[in-house]
Amino acid sequence: MRIQTIEIYSFEELEEAIQKKVLASFRYNFLPSNWATAIVGSWKSRLEAMGFQQVQIRFSISSSQGDGASFTATGIDLPLLKDHMQEEHLRLSEKELSWDGYGFFIKRINHRYFHEKSVTIEMSEHAQPLPEEEKGIALLTDKLFTKIHNLAIQLYTELFQAYSSYFEDAYVCSELVRTKMEFYKNGILYIGR
Repeated sequence: MRIQTIEIYSFEELEEAIQKKVLASFRYNFLPSNWATAIVGSWKSRLEAMGFQQVQIRFSISSSQGDGASFTATGIDLPLLKDHMQEEHLRLSEKELSWDGYGFFIKRINHRYFHEKSVTIEMSEHAQPLPEEEKGIALLTDKLFTKIHNLAIQLYTELFQAYSSYFEDAYVCSELVRTKMEFYKNGILYIGR
């Protein structure tokens, strides 16, 4: 029989150069599966309080050209939304508010990507605007799309910042310590016990 002694180190006990190597190896191991749940829930509530009805949020963060966030809504309450469109170029006129009954909603037009330009604004199929209203409705639709576009960019920015924080050194270090991982002197994970 032979008895062998090995030295096992906690992350904090490793030399600084070895800690950097371990950080690089474990950088992407600690992303919680529910990392976006609170953000999406908060934004859904915020958007619905603004006048968007039955909001559905979609996003992608995978370093591709289709990354981004967007949302759909089964309806838009223009009088409620008016208070949230205070930018001078987006303010809603009384005439535009009178078109609330036309049933504007946000629809996904691209199911491959989720960025802010993957949705459009449409009116209920039952809406029958007068010919002289068409230009005004087109301008209203542009205002609504600009607002939705800006909100989607804000949403994506918040999601991306939260996502990125899980790969920062401080977070990865805290998880290596919290999980009490052990290593050989060279930084290789010790899995025996």
